[in-house]
Amino acid sequence: MRGGERKEEVDEEEDTFLPFDESSFNENMGGNRIKILISSIPDVDVTMEDFTHDFARYLLGDRLIIVDGRNGATPQLSCVNKSAYLALVSNLNAEQSEISSILPPKILALRFEDCREMELSDGAFAFAKYLRLLDLSGCSVKKLPGSIRHLKQLRYLKAPGIQDEVFPRPITGLHELRYLNLQGSCPLSDLAEAFMRFGNLLHLDLSGRSGLKELPKSFGRLWMLEHLDLSRSGIETLPDSFGWLKSLTHLHLAGCSGLKALPESFKSLPRLWHLNLSGCSGLKGLEELYSRSLSRELRHLDLSGCWGLKKLSTSSPPEKLQHLDLSGCSRLKAVVSYMPLIELQHLDLSGCSGLEEVGAGMLRPKLRHLNLSGCSVLKPSIAFDLERLMELMFLDMSGCLRLQVPEDLVLAIRGRGGKASGPNDAKLVIDPEITVMNKLREHFPEFNQPRFCS
Repeated sequence: MRGGERKEEVDEEEDTFLPFDESSFNENMGGNRIKILISSIPDVDVTMEDFTHDFARYLLGDRLIIVDGRNGATPQLSCVNKSAYLALVSNLNAEQSEISSILPPKILALRFEDCREMELSDGAFAFAKYLRLLDLSGCSVKKLPGSIRHLKQLRYLKAPGIQDEVFPRPITGLHELRYLNLQGSCPLSDLAEAFMRFGNLLHLDLSGRSGLKELPKSFGRLWMLEHLDLSRSGIETLPDSFGWLKSLTHLHLAGCSGLKALPESFKSLPRLWHLNLSGCSGLKGLEELYSRSLSRELRHLDLSGCWGLKKLSTSSPPEKLQHLDLSGCSRLKAVVSYMPLIELQHLDLSGCSGLEEVGAGMLRPKLRHLNLSGCSVLKPSIAFDLERLMELMFLDMSGCLRLQVPEDLVLAIRGRGGKASGPNDAKLVIDPEITVMNKLREHFPEFNQPRFCS
């Protein structure tokens, strides 16, 4: 829908997307813009926060319901606009859990906030057969209600923290899902048939699932998957069918310390452009991965904290690479590229205490951010290559004891409005692109350990 057009009715047979940006509603409606404060039924006091009245009406009009049950009263359906299709429900407790009496049956998007005491019955969503977006992140849901299986038009489901030890069966029949978030700390097993019918899934988040050791072969049937987050999970191996994920662009495996190897089919991911392997300290074959198995479309590569990495050298690097993070790779001796990484803009080598050589192919004119802090044995010859970096805006060489940095280079960077510190500069360089962990590594050796969060 564009401009002032509005959808007045929801066709039961319709199978189109929501007439609004699902992710925008989920992310931006977190703050209570409008509150329906239930002080006494049927009296309703409407107050405005953050937006002016006119702008809020223009933006959402009467299509948004925000129900706040903080005062303990039970909201009633008669108090809300029955034609609204967006709902934000907050501060409901166990005695206010019958949402079918609060919301109209043609609701399309529903988000819960601060409903930790709320209990959802097994049939809680039986009334909402048109629902497209459901965010349960504000509920303490131990098990998904069985009535979710009836939400055949559901596109977006966020249910972090559920405590099912097997893949929730109510989800397996939701063939139209595009976004699924089941992040949490509990084990998740019995995945053999879980992904057989998710042919439309674009985004899957299973991060934090420490009991998740492997994925079934059927995982490769997620033909449309673009974004996969397995960070901080217990994953130890990936199936050979992983290479079937031809649409995959983002892969997060940060903190998967039990992961030993990547499948041979990994090089068959033609569209991968963001890969995070930070903290994968047990991963073998990283040198070969970098030289032979990475997509030519790769833009972002994070190998920070991969202790097994000793040398990064290739004559055929990812030619479009823009961001490379090798911080905390304390055994790394050399980073060499025989073909220039002409698109590289961000290079982080902080905490690489054994690093001796950075090849000229890594230091190309587009480089804007270079962190060499803590590289105490780096050879002095790198100083000559640094003088060619005419777009450099951030340079940290604190702790590079063998280097003499030309004063003209530091002045040039600062003259462009950038930040630079030399080997003997004790001042901590603060830059929003540098993580707190990287800064701690410079001054406290005990922090020179794998980084487990991206």
